[in-house]
Amino acid sequence: MRLLNSDDRIAWIRLSHKRHKRERKRLKKKRGKQNHNQRKGTHPSFVLKAPEIFELIGSINHKLLLEFIEKLRDKVLIQKKRVRIDFSNTKRMVVCGTLLFFSELHRIERELGSLSLVSCIPPEDETAAQVLQHLGILKMLKNSCPIIPKHADVINWKTAFGEITDATKVGEILEAESKLPQIKAKKLYRGVSEAMTNVSQHAYMDLRNDGAEIVGDKGWWMFCREEDDHISVAFCDLGVGIPITLPKTIEANNDENMFKSILYSLFQDKKKYSDGELIRAAIEVKRSRTQKRHRGKGLLDMIKAIETTQGGRLVILSNKGGYLYNLNNSKPSEDIKNYKNSIFGTLILWSLPINRDAEVKS
Repeated sequence: MRLLNSDDRIAWIRLSHKRHKRERKRLKKKRGKQNHNQRKGTHPSFVLKAPEIFELIGSINHKLLLEFIEKLRDKVLIQKKRVRIDFSNTKRMVVCGTLLFFSELHRIERELGSLSLVSCIPPEDETAAQVLQHLGILKMLKNSCPIIPKHADVINWKTAFGEITDATKVGEILEAESKLPQIKAKKLYRGVSEAMTNVSQHAYMDLRNDGAEIVGDKGWWMFCREEDDHISVAFCDLGVGIPITLPKTIEANNDENMFKSILYSLFQDKKKYSDGELIRAAIEVKRSRTQKRHRGKGLLDMIKAIETTQGGRLVILSNKGGYLYNLNNSKPSEDIKNYKNSIFGTLILWSLPINRDAEVKS
């Protein structure tokens, strides 16, 4: 190895200094670009996998969907983090689950002013992709998926949403379903109208217990779909829920004795009632008030429409509870359900056969 003379050493030192200077300049430029990207909010998104099935009746699907929605709400609405929803494995979009997701997404958009923090990977399943496209969800998430909705069970979905008690849009949707007998349309319309009235009067009487601490929360969302000779109407609010509003309205109306009597007749003497049991009790409270004061028939109109129709179905989900009513072979059946996770609101689904042969003969 040759020893360097003084001139060579000086040249080597100068070269080392130049290299070091260039490296420092490169690193400084890289750090500046990273800081600029962070200021613009272009840091990597948190990838949130969507469930395979958007559905709320089955316990497992209910749990998976609500855990997904909770993560979305926490990351975007509370932490203000970027999220990329991965719908790759999503295969089924059922009315109740899809409506709840649709409502939550609209709420986030309203509170933040946009959905700029949320992007998505569209579903590989064609039908699921068509649903998201038809409902405008892919557009909301700035996804340019070229799929065109064409399946009948997709394009027949109609949507409405608002913030005040105005049943105009709901009426227009129900009137458009011309195959539905006029009497049933009227009963269904009155039920939906009452649900909307409840939103403005009771559902948002307090802060929603979801960690977002939104003051002045409001809104309702609705889907209507005709499929396989059925009409389905689903309505959702993101308020405090029936199990919370019911005791407060009971107290406000001085109906404590009536309420205690109803609870005892349904569930005997219990110290604590589940959300599902309180939803069931709310229906009986409506019956008692209607008989006593000849008003507030909307909720009962929904049930009566189903009680006179073979294959009719009513589902009420609120917070951690659920109530299901079905009429098959002229035999009514009901089921009270309780879940681990809360939907933090109320979702009501009516389903009625359209053909006239479904009428129950008295």
